[in-house]
Amino acid sequence: MNGRLYRWICLGLVLSVTVGCGGAEEEAENVLNGVRGVITINGKPAPDGTIVTLIPKEGGDSGQQIFGTYISDENNFAIRTVKDGENFSGAPEGEYAITIQSPKNKPTAIPAKYGKPETSGLTVEVKKGFNAVPEIKLAP
Repeated sequence: MNGRLYRWICLGLVLSVTVGCGGAEEEAENVLNGVRGVITINGKPAPDGTIVTLIPKEGGDSGQQIFGTYISDENNFAIRTVKDGENFSGAPEGEYAITIQSPKNKPTAIPAKYGKPETSGLTVEVKKGFNAVPEIKLAP
């Protein structure tokens, strides 16, 4: 599958999940904070579809997933939170371990050590408001 088609499929999935969330999105914005960042591997942008996941260091709501998909054309990822089947922009305040996984169409693009919170060595603190994560520089 070529990169352009993959992006359109990802965009379609995101749009299909977010349609109809209007009022709930506004409510969630009161407790979620924008999170964006850049990932590079040896100085080059990570491949499209790279999956970024935030895992709460303490507690956290087991009913929510906090993740983002890297889009190299935009040279960033944006974190979203899915809770009870609803999709919201941002993440709750707190300390998180970060995992990064290869896109399905490039299974060896990201070294496996970045896919586990115990071995990634990556963390972020999400604070109230917008959070620009410093560039995440991955080594092979």
